[in-house]
Amino acid sequence: MISTAPNQRDVGTLVTETLARLGPPDFSTEESYTAFCLAVGRSWDEAGRRQPPTGDFSREREIVSTKGDMHFPVPQWGGVHVTKHEAPIVEKFLVVDSGMFLAFEYHTAKRETLFHRAGVGVLVYDAQPNSTPATSPLTGLTAA
Repeated sequence: MISTAPNQRDVGTLVTETLARLGPPDFSTEESYTAFCLAVGRSWDEAGRRQPPTGDFSREREIVSTKGDMHFPVPQWGGVHVTKHEAPIVEKFLVVDSGMFLAFEYHTAKRETLFHRAGVGVLVYDAQPNSTPATSPLTGLTAA
């Protein structure tokens, strides 16, 4: 069964307001990127909006908690579960623990598609090369 999280509209508003309050992110250093990510997480905690993990998240988190041929833990933020690897296509779940964040990556040539399955997050990206990074809230459906 798929359902929206309680007060889903309020969640989007909260994330959007947080991003507006923080202003454009400065990713000129690793420290400034980390500070921005931690500030986003703190604002979520301050609003009292942290929710228990969904069943889907808990199952994926269990898979990535140990190393295997197609899955492995990443102690800094969660883990990776590769579900398809047919070069050049790789399909994987990035299981990001609550309050954690991924490293800021730069690729000169890479095509990626993001499907947000559950929880709340912030996508940070460069819309154009050498531009100011943009932010977008991720507040999709959660599995019940």
